[in-house]
Amino acid sequence: MTWFFSIKRISAGVCEQIWCTCHGKQKGNAENGSTYCKRHVARSLTICDSGRLMCQQLLNYATIEGEIRPGKVHPQINDDEGYFHDLLAWALFTNRVEIAGVFWSKCKNQLLTAVMASSILKNMANKATSAKDRQLYKELLDHSRLFEVRVVHMQSSLYDEIEYDAMSLMEKKDEVWGIHVSPMTCAYEHNMIEVIGHPCIQRHINRIWYNEQIFSSVGTSEAAAKFRDWFGNVCFLNGRKRFIQAWFSPLMKFVIHYIFLMALIIGFSAFVLTDLKIISGISDIGIYEWLLYLWLFADLQEEFWFPILIRPRMFRRRKHTYWFKMKRFLFNVWNILTFLSHVVLIQAIWVRFFTSSVYHRASLRLYSLGLFLMYMRFLQCMIVHSYFGPKIIMIGEMLLELFKFVWILIIFMMCTGVLYHANMYPSHYDMWSPKSVQYWRIWKIIALPYWQIYGELFLEDLQGDNNGVNGNCTFETSVWEDHPGTYERCVDYDWAVIVIAAFYMLITNLLLVNLIIALFTSRFEEVQKDSDKLSKFWRYSVITQYRNRHPVPLNLLFLPWRIWRNCCKQQCDCRKEDVKTVSQETQNLHAVKCLYIESMKTK
Repeated sequence: MTWFFSIKRISAGVCEQIWCTCHGKQKGNAENGSTYCKRHVARSLTICDSGRLMCQQLLNYATIEGEIRPGKVHPQINDDEGYFHDLLAWALFTNRVEIAGVFWSKCKNQLLTAVMASSILKNMANKATSAKDRQLYKELLDHSRLFEVRVVHMQSSLYDEIEYDAMSLMEKKDEVWGIHVSPMTCAYEHNMIEVIGHPCIQRHINRIWYNEQIFSSVGTSEAAAKFRDWFGNVCFLNGRKRFIQAWFSPLMKFVIHYIFLMALIIGFSAFVLTDLKIISGISDIGIYEWLLYLWLFADLQEEFWFPILIRPRMFRRRKHTYWFKMKRFLFNVWNILTFLSHVVLIQAIWVRFFTSSVYHRASLRLYSLGLFLMYMRFLQCMIVHSYFGPKIIMIGEMLLELFKFVWILIIFMMCTGVLYHANMYPSHYDMWSPKSVQYWRIWKIIALPYWQIYGELFLEDLQGDNNGVNGNCTFETSVWEDHPGTYERCVDYDWAVIVIAAFYMLITNLLLVNLIIALFTSRFEEVQKDSDKLSKFWRYSVITQYRNRHPVPLNLLFLPWRIWRNCCKQQCDCRKEDVKTVSQETQNLHAVKCLYIESMKTK
């Protein structure tokens, strides 16, 4: 355990509170050889609280402000079942695989506990790999995967036996180690793709998607959640109740949102192509531009202002740390596209209105870039489709692989570009032109080697054969320095440039380009195997997102009501507490069966 505390930088005092064993003589009974410690009375409470606090930290939950410890945060400590969670935490921290399985089978709500245990071990493994302990990283990761396999096994067995109760169990919140969360949410937060892609969760997600009555006991046929049933409800074929239910479903919110987004993109394209003129007053703003600004304001409310500023504070629950939320935000490509589109459009508006006549071309570039990002954001609507979803995932994974390889290309491009420039333009001291950024020589250095990757030779430029073709180059230093947009410095021919170009084309076109094609082929086969699971994972994120949001810009109509509901109206969290789910006895039985199957495989 020394490695773990050194990684987490936990003080010796905390270590002593968690793991110390005292062998002093008990006061008044020293002659009997009994042990005594000055912390003996509260030691069990302190140890349990400290262990649970470490679990909360490993699961990226922040400490509640004003929390009183020890012993008063977790009233279930007197419950015998609560001690098994504490013993399991000890087994996880010390990486005791077999005994951790035994303690897990004795815990309450084994499904949720296994999800959290797998996440804890995975985060511990990440700490180990950051400390360059690859062996420990592998051991912890294998232990984490073992708990994930247990989760999938329990999902399958429970779903086969009592499918409706198993689906309800995945969203049933419970408290483990002081954290109130559901198995489905915890698995998503820690990227457990196998668990999220399981039919048990996917079918439950379908029912949420079509707004079926997921918290009422219904028959198996009604719980199927099919698109044709939802479409019939939308068309008022199954009664008024089903009609209202379908029109307020996440799917309907999703459809309406992207219909408006498609209309916005069409209007935005027309605005960039025709109406982006220099403005002198408010009357110069056309209808397309007004619609763009209205949509941007409504989207900012829905994406940032409402989730951050008026999130409900109804319950004193543990929240994730800001660092964890930031990482989740940055590793979601759709969040990045949304954020960049807002930043670019706000900058474009500022340039257009405050420096309209001076930087009109700059505002046009910014609006064009913003339109490009809006088109990319529109691709998110394909994630929920069974055919297009895996394809979008594959494109994203291949782009990620390309960006990793680009760094190698950049090194070759820069070194070759510098060699080109040094021999083509010797003693060129004006590298950073004060005239404008577009005249900096860095662009000239990068341009030739970049386009040569695609097969462009530029032999005439390298040899100086184009010096007098257009009459726009000169050897007079004062001329090309004072008129950088009109005149360019002529090339001084040097045979070394041709030799450099020959070696560069040999390496890039025959080696690097073919290497990246081979990498793409290998990566494509790997991604294709997991693309379906990854698309289901991202589909889950989209469905849960639209479960709690409104389509833009209609969200402005509901904004006053949402503020009142979340900030003023008294609410309770008991809506899901009486839902029928899998009994604890059934979970106990399937947990024992899971351990038995594991033991039989090892023999």
